[in-house]
Amino acid sequence: DGEGSAIVTQLQGIRDPRAVADAAARIPGARFFDQKEFFRRVYSEYRSRIVLVVISGCFTVFALLLLRYRAWRPALAAALPSMLVGCLLTAFAAATGMPTHILHLIGLILVMGMGVDYGIFVWDSAGHPEETRATLHSLLLSALTTIFVFGAMGLSSHPVLHAIGRTTALGIALAFVLAPTSLVLVGRRPVA
Repeated sequence: DGEGSAIVTQLQGIRDPRAVADAAARIPGARFFDQKEFFRRVYSEYRSRIVLVVISGCFTVFALLLLRYRAWRPALAAALPSMLVGCLLTAFAAATGMPTHILHLIGLILVMGMGVDYGIFVWDSAGHPEETRATLHSLLLSALTTIFVFGAMGLSSHPVLHAIGRTTALGIALAFVLAPTSLVLVGRRPVA
C-alpha cells in the first residue's frame, strides 16, 4: 500500500477461513485474503451481468431478424435453435446438479451466437431441395469440426478448457439438430 514492506504468505489446509480472518483482523497491519471467496464473489457478479447480456442479446438478435425478414415467423425460425439450446443447456445443468460458472456462460454465448447462424442458413435454404441439401451437409461438416475442436477442449483436465469445451460441444450438437426442427415447429418444412 506504499507505506512500507509487506510479507505475503500462503496458508494451506484452512478449515475455517472466517476464524482465520477474525484472527488476522486482531493483528495490526495484518490482512487475510481468501482467494476462493474473492473469486466466488467476482464470478457471481459477472455471472449476473452475463445473464443480462445473454437476455438482451437474444432480444437484439430477434429484433435484427425481424428487420431482416419483416415477419415474425421466419425471425422465430431463425432464432429458435439458439434460444432452445440456451434453455436446454441450462435445464440440463439444473437437472443434473452440474455446477455452472462464468466459463459455462461464455460457452453458452458462443453456442447461441453460432446457433442463430444455423437457423438463418436453414431457413433461407428451405423450400429449395438442392440448396437445403447442400446447406444441411455444410452445416453438418461445420458442426462436426466445431464439436471435435471444443470436444477436445472438454476432455481437458484444466477447468477453464473443460467448462468452455464441454458446454460448446454439446450446445453446437443441439443447435445443429434443432436448426431444421425449428422449421417444422414454425410451419415451414424443408424440402430435401
